Amino acid sequence: MFSDIKVDVNRCTLTSLDGGLFIAVNCLISVIGSSGNIFVCLTVLFTPRLQVVSNYCIVNLALADLIVNVLTEPLAIAIFVGKLDGTCYVRAEHAARFIGNLSCAVSLLTLATMSFDRCFVILKPMKYKQVVTPTLLKSMLIFYWFLALIVPILDAFVEDKLVYIHFILCGIIIMYSVVIICYSAIFISVQKQNSVRQRELQNHQSANNEKDKRLAKTIALVIGFFTVFWMPFGYHIAKSPQKNYGLSYIASVTASFANSAINPLIYFYRNKCFRDALRRILSNCHRRHIVNPLRASLQNPTNNNATPTALQRRIPSKNVGDMKLQ
Repeated sequence: MFSDIKVDVNRCTLTSLDGGLFIAVNCLISVIGSSGNIFVCLTVLFTPRLQVVSNYCIVNLALADLIVNVLTEPLAIAIFVGKLDGTCYVRAEHAARFIGNLSCAVSLLTLATMSFDRCFVILKPMKYKQVVTPTLLKSMLIFYWFLALIVPILDAFVEDKLVYIHFILCGIIIMYSVVIICYSAIFISVQKQNSVRQRELQNHQSANNEKDKRLAKTIALVIGFFTVFWMPFGYHIAKSPQKNYGLSYIASVTASFANSAINPLIYFYRNKCFRDALRRILSNCHRRHIVNPLRASLQNPTNNNATPTALQRRIPSKNVGDMKLQ
C-alpha cells in the first residue's frame, strides 16, 4: 500500500520553525473549515427554502471539504508533530492520502455537476424541472462517493505511479472540459438574453434568471478558487511524482487543504439567503441556551434565589421605619 512512501531521513525530519509554521496554519484551516462547512450543512438542513436541487451539490461539496477538515487535517498535524523529533507516522500518511484523494475526487465530480446544473437551468429552465429531480440528483451525488473511491485505491495499490498520474490527468481534463463547455454555453446564453426580444419574452422570469445567473457566478468563483489552491499540488505531483515529501510538497498539500476552508466563506458572502438563515440559526441557539434558561430560572426560583428577594422586601420596610422616626 502506497509503495512510494518510504521511511528515510528526508521524509521524517522537519525543522522547528517550518514544523511550527505548518502546524499553526493547518490548525487554523481545520478550525475555520470545520465550523464553516458545518454551518453550510446546518443552514440548508434547517432552512426549508434553501432545500432546493442546486443546494444539494453545495452540501455534497461541503461534506467533502468537511472530511478533510475533521480527519485529514488532524492526521497531517500529527504527522508534522512527529517529524519535529524525526518520527514518521506511516499509517497516518496512508490514511491522510486516502481521505484527501477521496475528497478531491468527490469535489471535482460535484463541481462538474454544478456547472452542468447551472447550464441546464439557464438554457432550458422549463425542461430542467422535469428532468433534474431531487431524487435523481441525490442518487448521483451518493454514487459519486463510490465512484471517487477509484482514485485513492489506485494511489494505494498501483505501484507504477505513472499509471495513476495518467488516470488522474485524464479525469481532470474531462471534468474541466465539462466546466469550460458549460460556462461557455452560459456566457453565450447570457449575451443573447440581453437582446430586446429576449427581455420581452422573459420579463416574467427575470427575477429567477438573475438568481440563476448569480448562482452560476458563485459556482464559477468556487471552481476558480479550487483550481488556484490545487494547482501547486498538481504541478508538484506532475513534476516529481515520487517525491511526496519536503517543504514544497508540504506547502502544496497545505494550500490544497486551505481550499476546504474557502468555500463556506464564498457561499455566505455571495448568498444573502445563506447569511440570513445562519443568523437566524445562531439567534435561535443563543435564545435557547441563554434566554430560555434565564427565563425559566426567574419563573421557578429556587430557595437560594428566594433569600435575596426576602431580604430586599425587608430592607425597604426598615428604611420606611427609619424615615418615620426621623
